[in-house]
Amino acid sequence: DDSTIQSLETRKQELQAEYDENLKRLKPGYPSMEKLQEQIDDIEQKLSDAFQAILASAGKSAVAYAKQEAKLRARVADIKEKVLSLQDQNTDYQTLKRDVSANRQLYEVLLQRMKEVDLIAGISTNNIAVIDKAEVPRYPYKPNLSRNLKIALMLGLFGGCLIAFVFEKFDDTLKTGEELEKHLGLPLLGVTPDISREEALGEEEIALLTYRVPNSILAEAYRSIRTGLFFSTHDGTPKILHFTSSGPVEGKTTSAIGVATAFVQAGNVVLLIDGDMRNPSLHRLFGLTHNQPGLSSYLTGDRKPYEVTYSTEIEKVFVIPAGPSPANPVELLSGSKMLELLNIALDRFDYIIIDSPPVVGLADALVLSNLAHATVFIAASGNLRRSIVDGSIKRLRSARATLVGTILTRMDRETRYGYYSYSYNYDYSYGTKTPRALDNPSV
Repeated sequence: DDSTIQSLETRKQELQAEYDENLKRLKPGYPSMEKLQEQIDDIEQKLSDAFQAILASAGKSAVAYAKQEAKLRARVADIKEKVLSLQDQNTDYQTLKRDVSANRQLYEVLLQRMKEVDLIAGISTNNIAVIDKAEVPRYPYKPNLSRNLKIALMLGLFGGCLIAFVFEKFDDTLKTGEELEKHLGLPLLGVTPDISREEALGEEEIALLTYRVPNSILAEAYRSIRTGLFFSTHDGTPKILHFTSSGPVEGKTTSAIGVATAFVQAGNVVLLIDGDMRNPSLHRLFGLTHNQPGLSSYLTGDRKPYEVTYSTEIEKVFVIPAGPSPANPVELLSGSKMLELLNIALDRFDYIIIDSPPVVGLADALVLSNLAHATVFIAASGNLRRSIVDGSIKRLRSARATLVGTILTRMDRETRYGYYSYSYNYDYSYGTKTPRALDNPSV
């Protein structure tokens, strides 16, 4: 039945027929006859090999079947033993079943007899006995209020201490003036209080509070900073001051206006320059428009210095706003015209204060720190991590900035620092005054 053998047999018959046909004409030694004979011999060898392979396979199958037969015989013998064991167990089971039936009948007879005796004697069984007399409790078993209060108090104290420790351990912001001065190694020029929350003052009211309420605690703080600046160098207060910080919303603009007001109260004339042409704010605080000619207008060559200088409601305080936002503020500040503007302003003003952008992520503050005589670093209490402040100071020092001191702003007035604490009581009212552009080129 093997297809290979059938194919070889068919081929052999065909070759044998061809050989017999050719034998009528050719002798067996003829080359073509020898070739046919070789093919016939080759097919016979293949048939022999195929037969041997089939015989070997059949032998293996016979051995495998013999092994399987032996396993089956062993299995049959095992099952026979189990059947005999079950028969023995069935005999025991039948015996036990008869005993159970007899015992059940005996139990039922005895149970019936006991019920009859109970009915006759009128005896009723009762398995209930009084162990303790029930009493009305004088207090609840649960919850134990005093114990719970003690546990809550202990857990609260422990949890509060733990939370305070964790916050103190992982909070690496600078909160007090001593921390700022010790960490940066720079003199502390002063500390300003955080008055924005309780008084609900707006940005303009806080920035101009030093001028509008001269006896306020904020005004006193900036007058103290003015004194600190006076003793910051051997020559007194630097003429060109550069105010910067690590990040935004740390009080640079408010400090610049506050220090300028303190200088004016001492009889000086001050020029405020808004060096933050990316996010300006001086124009808004002094009632100017954003697109009004300012510092960018002068640096691009469109305006003269007096055309971008404006008076403010603070007498003797003049301002140069940032002007329209340029595309390349760093290049404009690095040009010669910025240095020329500062030199011109030095001849007309006692002090020049530059309100610059933050140090982190921008190069504007580094350029302005090179142009100014001194740089004042502003840091808000508890606002930024120490690593960020350290990085800002490192960048300023790498730009060869002359750092004369630091100012800590937005200090919590309940926090004590040094030997002083904030206490204040003031009231104020004020009107508005629209700044006007200076018409006199000599100013």
